[in-house]
Amino acid sequence: MRSLQDYRDMYADIASRNNITGDSVELLVQLLANASYISEVENISYVQEASLEKSVLVNSKIQHCMDIMYSVFRGRCPRVIMKIKPTKFMEFNVYDPIVNSNDFSVYYLGYLSTEEETEEEGESGISGTRSLPPLEDGFVYGPCKIKPALDERDTYTIIGLIAKEKIGASWTTSKNNTYYVETLEENLSSDMYVKVYGDSSSDYYDTTRIFSDHILNRYIYDLTTTSWSSRLYISGIFDTSLDRNDELETESIKNDTNITINATYYKFSRIKDYKPAELKRINIGGSEMVGFDQDFIDRGYNEIAPGVIIIPEVDREGIDTIHYKANRDRYVSSIVRSNSDVGVVLEETYPSKVMQGGTNYIFSSGDSISSGSRVDLYYVPTDPLNLLTDLEISEFIDTKKAYYIVDDIYVIPGRQVTVFMNIDIELYKPYTIDSEISQILGTYEKKFGINLSESLDEIRTLFSKISNIKQVMRLDIMYLDSDGNEMRDSDSILYSEDGEIRPDIYFKIEYNINSIIQSKS
Repeated sequence: MRSLQDYRDMYADIASRNNITGDSVELLVQLLANASYISEVENISYVQEASLEKSVLVNSKIQHCMDIMYSVFRGRCPRVIMKIKPTKFMEFNVYDPIVNSNDFSVYYLGYLSTEEETEEEGESGISGTRSLPPLEDGFVYGPCKIKPALDERDTYTIIGLIAKEKIGASWTTSKNNTYYVETLEENLSSDMYVKVYGDSSSDYYDTTRIFSDHILNRYIYDLTTTSWSSRLYISGIFDTSLDRNDELETESIKNDTNITINATYYKFSRIKDYKPAELKRINIGGSEMVGFDQDFIDRGYNEIAPGVIIIPEVDREGIDTIHYKANRDRYVSSIVRSNSDVGVVLEETYPSKVMQGGTNYIFSSGDSISSGSRVDLYYVPTDPLNLLTDLEISEFIDTKKAYYIVDDIYVIPGRQVTVFMNIDIELYKPYTIDSEISQILGTYEKKFGINLSESLDEIRTLFSKISNIKQVMRLDIMYLDSDGNEMRDSDSILYSEDGEIRPDIYFKIEYNINSIIQSKS
């Protein structure tokens, strides 16, 4: 890049070679040099800001991260741990304001779990806690009911969030907008929660900053947008096949035309933004602040006043690390965790033994890193007597496992169930329709995830479209065991407790056509 002086010398040389002199020439030389220099600076800056790695403006970084669906961490507000001796009955619900000062508010998050705790003193937690910000060791999210202290030992330890400003946002949306909603408020923290309202139910809804969790688990995806705002991807709440592991009642949500989404955010702040004198005066009305035991202090806390411990904020992602974390997340989420590709890879690796399109996988993730995660990969063999060998499976896992973030991959032959169909039809003419029937049934055969009992109406409709069929009079099925006898308890064998077809089941379809010719009368 040329310097300003380089441009000045260049234009001065041009004027000298053309014998242009005078006071105005020096002014023109300086103006042209400045314009050229600024233009080059702007062009270079534009090119630089167009790169995730080289951009220096935080909004440029965030915009690039938005393009690859990486949600930049917006930071976590400070926390306060309080030890109180109540003088009256009190009840705290998660995110209730429990302290108000001139400079900030404290919002209740959870309580310290103890071995002596009873159901009256505290409850186990709330749905949606897996997506809420982490608490300190020993604390749990959940409402807390406390009673007046009878002696010095009747104390309670709770934790709260310190924030200067709370932002509420609400949207009413329908299936015509199943993608996202967003707030234009700036400088938000990652401390936030979402409630979804159906006909009458509402509860905390799981949110995530990992897009694959939004796809796989139907969590609401919280994407950080420019100026530290937020966009919520909500498509999962309209999915009628929603299958979540918490206790949230979703039936009313599934069937609603309009759904109301309420999001609450807390603006990001740092502990230095608060006056120390105000923090020391934190007190919950109707209680007495009690000093912490030395054993608790030895965990690494700093008690700034009796019964008051301040935990500093967790800062936002720095501009020098965003590009690394974004690229790492893109690699892990988009390449490494492409679990849906694992079946295709198996089919391509052993095309003579695994049917094309004949694989199914179940990805399971533990609640913690220690519990691990795994992929169970089921396949339909091209020949039931020629399965993948242990060596072939071992080689496949050893060579492909590096592409998937799981502790274990299991390759398992699917279970074949034979189905016999009785088909009674009336024909227009005495022409065979066996090939058309076989072609239709072939689309349901040797594939996972097919519920034949629920597909009978669909199959009947496809049959009725065959030109030589006047009507399908009867269509029923029997599930046969290995001896060719009808299964007495087929539901328990074919379907899981929630009524879904088991992931390892595929069907071999046999049929018999009983046909009559249309009467001429």
